[in-house]
Amino acid sequence: MRRRPAYRNRNFLDFVPVRKSDVRQEVDREGRVTLIRPRAGSRLLVLLTRLLNKSRDLRFSLDGTGTAVWSSIDGRRTIAELTAGAGTAGAEPVTESDYIRCADFVRSLQRRGLITLVYPCRD
Repeated sequence: MRRRPAYRNRNFLDFVPVRKSDVRQEVDREGRVTLIRPRAGSRLLVLLTRLLNKSRDLRFSLDGTGTAVWSSIDGRRTIAELTAGAGTAGAEPVTESDYIRCADFVRSLQRRGLITLVYPCRD
């Protein structure tokens, strides 16, 4: 039986992305961010990683837009607010496709274990 995502019955743009504490970042000369997360797994996976001379960390390089969104993730802003904030850097207004691209990017960060999504309690 497949588990349904927690955001199934809620507007995904209302969720707040929160960075995981074990994720580090490096910034290159061009200002782009590379995210670094330790590999998770069993002892067998750790052994195979050593035998195959692989890095113990997983690295994810972000483009300019991804870097702007990642830098805006502070654990307080919703995905909609992040999209609007990234869109204000340019002269053009935020479009529906901008919201879709940002939501897809945040979803990919979640799948890779770099963030968690929290639904804010509204009083």
